[in-house]
Amino acid sequence: MESKPPELVDLLWNDVIFQYIFPLLSMKDLYQLRATNKSYKELVEEYLFQLKSLHLHSEQLYLQKFGLDAFQVLSSCCSNLRKVNFTACSWLTDEVLISFFTQNKHITDVNLSLCINLTSKCLQPLIVH
Repeated sequence: MESKPPELVDLLWNDVIFQYIFPLLSMKDLYQLRATNKSYKELVEEYLFQLKSLHLHSEQLYLQKFGLDAFQVLSSCCSNLRKVNFTACSWLTDEVLISFFTQNKHITDVNLSLCINLTSKCLQPLIVH
């Protein structure tokens, strides 16, 4: 009987994958890994759920190219964020961020520099919480 080769999901999620592997991957990499199969989808979504900090300024070209779908998948999984940096993410809109901020009630540090399509309206959920 042949044993199956080990896979990434067989490693300890919190102690190995989330600590040492996933922080080295871009959001594009995580998004593509998530689309691979059900096990990887669950793994990536659990990682995103545990994230405390999110920096998308370096990923703006990828997210702009693939539209708001990728961001909405990301934002549906992230709900424990404390810090977000969306510098120069010109594709973001008030509506998208209102939904994102409503879902993340613990955010204390926000950088929206050079986000040209935003108004103060998008900050309302942060003020309320």
